[in-house]
Amino acid sequence: MKIKSKGKMKNNPFTKKPWVRGEKKGDLIFESYNKYRIDKNGYWSLRFITFNEWHRRRIKYIYDHIKKYRDKKTNLSIEYLTYIFPKNFKCPILDIKMRYNTQSNKFDSINLDKINPQKGYNKGNVVWCSNLANRIKTNATSKEILKVGYWLKKVQTK
Repeated sequence: MKIKSKGKMKNNPFTKKPWVRGEKKGDLIFESYNKYRIDKNGYWSLRFITFNEWHRRRIKYIYDHIKKYRDKKTNLSIEYLTYIFPKNFKCPILDIKMRYNTQSNKFDSINLDKINPQKGYNKGNVVWCSNLANRIKTNATSKEILKVGYWLKKVQTK
């Protein structure tokens, strides 16, 4: 099917810029422009979904990415990932509120991290955490992270 390219993007009335995936409108979240439907003013129609649907789609996207690019042998499922997701959206490591960001490199972005990097993306070996916690942890052992922490505490108190 050929996409109609003659449509225009509607602006978010709060930002005065075109809608961006994830922006809120009341209780709904902007998902996408429907480029097959153009209204009488020449704008593509907007697709909004509930937060629960948005949340499940983000988890599915992360799951699909892991399955395709990182660990084809994973035994994770979307249901398992949804089940272990923190209900309060707080990072279990740093106790900060996590968000789905359009820029995934923000410190509070939601990440799925392996507890033990050698064991892969498998049940019991993954945790949802903030991007900041994930970057701090990387592939370091607990002893290495503590060494860095003790060193940082020492040099910052001078």
